[in-house]
Amino acid sequence: MTFRKIAKLGSLRIATLALMLAQNVLVVRFLALDEIGRYYLIATIAYLGNAVVFVGADFHLQRSLAHLSENPRLSRSGLLRYMLATGAGGSTLVLAAATTYAVYALGESWLPFALVCCGLSLATYLSGLGRNLLQLAGLPTYSNFGPLTEGIARTAMLVLLAVSGHASAISVATTSAIGSVLAAAVTLPLLCRMSKPSDESYLSNPGALFRKVLPIGSSGFLNWAQLQGYRTVVASNAGGTQFVGTVSFMSTLGSTAANAVFTILAQLQVPRQYQSRGASTARYLVVLGGLTVVLALLSLPAGAVFLWLTDRTELFGRVYLVAVGVVLEAGNAAIGVCTNHANVLGKPMWQLPLAGLVGCGVAYSILFAPSLVRDPISRIAASLVLGQLAATALVLFFTYSHNRDLPNAQQ
Repeated sequence: MTFRKIAKLGSLRIATLALMLAQNVLVVRFLALDEIGRYYLIATIAYLGNAVVFVGADFHLQRSLAHLSENPRLSRSGLLRYMLATGAGGSTLVLAAATTYAVYALGESWLPFALVCCGLSLATYLSGLGRNLLQLAGLPTYSNFGPLTEGIARTAMLVLLAVSGHASAISVATTSAIGSVLAAAVTLPLLCRMSKPSDESYLSNPGALFRKVLPIGSSGFLNWAQLQGYRTVVASNAGGTQFVGTVSFMSTLGSTAANAVFTILAQLQVPRQYQSRGASTARYLVVLGGLTVVLALLSLPAGAVFLWLTDRTELFGRVYLVAVGVVLEAGNAAIGVCTNHANVLGKPMWQLPLAGLVGCGVAYSILFAPSLVRDPISRIAASLVLGQLAATALVLFFTYSHNRDLPNAQQ
């Protein structure tokens, strides 16, 4: 890949990252900590659909369209039917979960809470689908148009909410959903325009879809429970939304910045993984590990600057939570690399839910043991980091043990 193309990708990601940071500044400045906690609670329940259904559905479609970079043929009607079928399944799950949680845990009107959770989940799926397929097609520049559109729309709407005085957890989550819909409206038509017509059906083998969604979905649910489930547990306690707000917005700052860097890396490496039949996976993981160390160190002074900008100087003692977000995002990225590797080779993925189960066990053992770490925020952070490290280490072990030649791959 030429330096000009890398520079173009980098500039697009930097612009997207700047917009994401602007969104975080606006949310933190204009929402109280308990409302911030409620916003991340909505995002948590919305992500349940992605974890259980949408991520697996995305991987299955990527495998069906692995030829896109070399043979850009796509069935528009087949893609539409696929999105409707999988979208209905995930949305129904989120609607049921959000309704149940709102009625029994929050004791509030369930309809607006459930609808915004459902809408955010479906919009995130469609946005990610368009971005990932453009990336798979070897069009990383176009795949960045989605996040950029999303960032511009969200930032503009948040400014309007802040100026009008209508900023709340529900309204901020609604702007997130609208931004994702607009991103999908950009990337999916671009994907269709860049591809030649085909009459293929991506739902012709429901059994293959189920076999893909089941292990990834069960793994995704456990990963969701491990990294985000604490929000539903802590938020249901008195004053818990403030703890959720503190941990969530600061760790999200680190994960957002890390995700921007890891996304550029993925745009360069994921097509290479598919083209090399997994031979490039080892180098991908090594580069990812080096970037994680650098980003974790840089996140500490960057986090202090962010707290100063948002006038949250009382939280300077919690700046380590930004580095926690980097580590969590790096673990997800490493698991994603290994998942891609298994997907390329057609390997079974049952090691993923096993790793998620171990990660959950470690995380909740610490979360529910106040004698180990008495400070509740530090206890949440420790549970997240140690649970993620345990899950990631197990996935890496399984990837290596099933591919003895992995460390020697040079492509």
